[in-house]
Amino acid sequence: MKITSLKINDFRIFKNVEIILGEYITVLAGSNAVGKSTILGLLGNSCELKKDIGTPILQPLFRCEWSELFKMSPTFDKTKSNVATIYFDNGEPLSYRITWQDKGSRGRLIPNTKTDDGTDTNAKKSWPTLYLGLSRLYPLGEALISEKENNNISISEELITTYKNILSITDEISTANQIHLTDIKKKTSVGVNTNKYDYLTNSAGQDNLAQILLSVESFKLLAETLGDAYQGGLLLIDEIDAALHPSAQNKLLDFLYKSAKKLKLQIVFTTHSISLLDYIILKSQPLKIAIKTSSNHTSLHGLI
Repeated sequence: MKITSLKINDFRIFKNVEIILGEYITVLAGSNAVGKSTILGLLGNSCELKKDIGTPILQPLFRCEWSELFKMSPTFDKTKSNVATIYFDNGEPLSYRITWQDKGSRGRLIPNTKTDDGTDTNAKKSWPTLYLGLSRLYPLGEALISEKENNNISISEELITTYKNILSITDEISTANQIHLTDIKKKTSVGVNTNKYDYLTNSAGQDNLAQILLSVESFKLLAETLGDAYQGGLLLIDEIDAALHPSAQNKLLDFLYKSAKKLKLQIVFTTHSISLLDYIILKSQPLKIAIKTSSNHTSLHGLI
């Protein structure tokens, strides 16, 4: 299962805009306030995986809920239908409408699609989705850590090797801890313990990378659990480059591209990194990868 395109008819700054997605990786780049995060939210709100089928490592569900990530404006997000449509490779589109509930105090972006028998439904597509928003970048040193036990989590040797390679570090990593914070909504972080420091002193870049890698690991474990029933998934990352050195950004891109092909993932991320965009263009040339540019000053580079 893959998303082939997103057509935004009339939503916020977007009017009659069509965005073609790459098979594996799509990069959204542009200046501030051009709607990059909005695009991620529209894509993510379309799909979910029920808890009894599988759950990710750090998040409670393979799910992205618009209302939990974005605020709706009573002034500009008026009630209307057919604001955007997502097209899947199986030919079954999913459209959105805006509605206000609880006496006009709660705005929602509601999906509209059809069941297998052709019945209209507001249910999301059954497809595992993870969204990594900017809340993941909250510095641990400035956070209030919950009294809830920060449990040790299992990390494979392969994941440790990847982590060390991307960050170009040689420290011996022994374990990792899941960290619960009290001063930010639903924030769960992760920190590694080495022979020189523990999880409480990890940098923002280490936190960022660890959460991305564990998201990919979540899809890997899901694939192992579901076997032939596994159909890939959708991973959305806002500002992938945040707090990462340019060399780490490049290595992370290589890892994500390889993982996307192996795990049938569709990865969409935003970036402000010129060096990363240069690297993407450099990688695109020998691989004959398509690079597309849209209007609204938002560039879309589809690695297909």
